[in-house]
Formats: sequence, structure tokens, C-alpha cells
Amino acid sequence: MSGIPDNFPMSLRPWPTKESNGSALPTLISRINAERGQFRNLTEEDLLEEIAKGESEAAADNDEMSTEDEIEAAPDRQKEVMDAKAEMLAQLEQAHHASMIALDFVALLLSKDQPVQAGLSISDGLRQVVSLGTLGADRVKDTRLTEPRKKDIAAVGKGWKIQSFNTSVESILNAASRLETEIAAETKYWEAILAVDEKGWKTCKLPQEQHTLGVRFGFFDAAPAFSNRSLAALRRQPDGTAYLDHGA
Repeated sequence: MSGIPDNFPMSLRPWPTKESNGSALPTLISRINAERGQFRNLTEEDLLEEIAKGESEAAADNDEMSTEDEIEAAPDRQKEVMDAKAEMLAQLEQAHHASMIALDFVALLLSKDQPVQAGLSISDGLRQVVSLGTLGADRVKDTRLTEPRKKDIAAVGKGWKIQSFNTSVESILNAASRLETEIAAETKYWEAILAVDEKGWKTCKLPQEQHTLGVRFGFFDAAPAFSNRSLAALRRQPDGTAYLDHGA
């Protein structure tokens, strides 16, 4: 307390208790006396009447608020109804327009054969633009294909199919025959190559033709000029016979 000057005013009060709030009995009694007067002037009937009056006023306020909300919502509902009505009228108008176009088309189509009856249905706008009878229809002629003609066409088609099948079979048989001949010729050629090799002659690929076999008939220790010329190709004849091509 040494930091506080001696002439500094200070008020000391006790800490408030729980009974000092507005719901304490002494405080409540003082409030009733201030608002209602003495207790002898209060009756149960007056209190009940006041409570009922407050409830009726609250209900009236709620009804008034509900009425205001309904008044505010009414224009939105009316707007929705008007929009739906406008959309329905637009669709009806479009459907009516499409049906009138279809009616004009059918009436103009029939005006060639029945001008009087069809003229009653044609609109004035179309009548001013197009004359009656300008559009007509007729049945297409029947086909000229008789039953004998149909049978002839079916027979011709069947004949072409048989001819195509025969051509295919002949091509397959010819290919098989050529393949068999080629196999026999190759077999004969390789038998000749094996016979040459079995007799001790050296066979190898030709330097200039890697897919052709040759046989060397010279000496290994010969000069290069003679060694290159001592190689002959073993070629195959059409029948499969192998022969030496000395010009290799």
C-alpha cells in the first residue's frame, strides 16, 4: 500500500451475494409493489384475465405476420401461374400452326382430284400463293418382273455361282499339281547334291550367289587365280536334275 497516496479516495464494498439478483424474494416483492401496488389490490381473476389478454395479443400478432407473409407470397404464385399460362399458350399456338400446315399440304395434294372439297380446307394465305391442282400424286406402276422372269434370273445367278466354284476348284487343283511337281524336283535336286557330297566333293555357297550351291573341283593349294576358277555352280533343271554350270 506504500505506492498509493494518502489523499486518494477509495470505496470499500462487500462482495455481492447470490441473493442480490433480480429473482430474490425481497427484490421481487419490491417490483410487484412498484408495478401493481399493494398485494390486497391483486386478485386471481385479474391475473388470469391479464394472461389471457397477453396470449390473445400474441396470437393476433402471429396472425398478422402470417397474413403479411401470404400477401408477400401471393405475387410470386401469381407470377408462376402467369408464366405457366404463357408457356402453354405458346405451345398450343405452335401445335396449331403445325396442324394448319399439314392440313394445307393434304388439301393441296387432294385438290388435283377433288378441287371442290379440298378447296374448302385450304387457307387463304396458301390460296393466294399456289393455285389448286398444282400438287398431285399418283401410284407407281407395278413391277415388270413376272414369275418366269424371276425364275430365269435365279437360274442365271445359280449358274454364275456354279461356274465360280468350278473355277476355284480348278485353280486349287492346278496349284496342288504345281506344288507336287516342285516338291518332286526339289527332292531330286537335293538327292543329287547329297550324292556329290557323299563322293567326297566339297560343296559350298557361291561367293557371288549366296542362295546357290557350288562344288569345288580344284586343289586347295593352287594359286588364287586358279583357285577362284575351280568352283562350279550346281544348278537345278526344271525336272530336278542337277548340272554343273562351268561359267560360274
